[in-house]
Amino acid sequence: MKPLIISLFFFALALHGQTYEKDWAVFDRRLNEGKTVSIQDWESFAAKYTSQLEKYPDNTTQLYSMLGNEYNRQHQFEKAQEYYLLSLKFAHRAQDTTLKYIVNYSLGVLHYNGGELLEAEKYYLACMVGMSAIYGQSSREYTGIFLEYTRL
Repeated sequence: MKPLIISLFFFALALHGQTYEKDWAVFDRRLNEGKTVSIQDWESFAAKYTSQLEKYPDNTTQLYSMLGNEYNRQHQFEKAQEYYLLSLKFAHRAQDTTLKYIVNYSLGVLHYNGGELLEAEKYYLACMVGMSAIYGQSSREYTGIFLEYTRL
């Protein structure tokens, strides 16, 4: 009887992990197709998989960054900052090292738009090296970011 219970327990754990991955794949596909994912959908995913978010730092970075972006668009700047900071926490553990630069840039823009120039400068400085590597120093995107930084 014990082996059956143990087997069922591990089977349930495996299904739970597959469900996370299946659900994340749906979000990823929607993003790649250029479709919007609602705040409610992101928050529902985060609530459903709270116990698994630590296992997937790359996905969790993106999850919290997208929530920050959506709250920023809705002018809920405190919520945006809260999610960007959570995103940054996971970005430092993510395998994709470019994520931390992107999140730092988002925080820089958020603070710049809020008139908090010293805070903005801190995040812009943290993102510049990575954004240069992502886009290339002579790219239009990097030049735009550098211009924003010099306006501080």
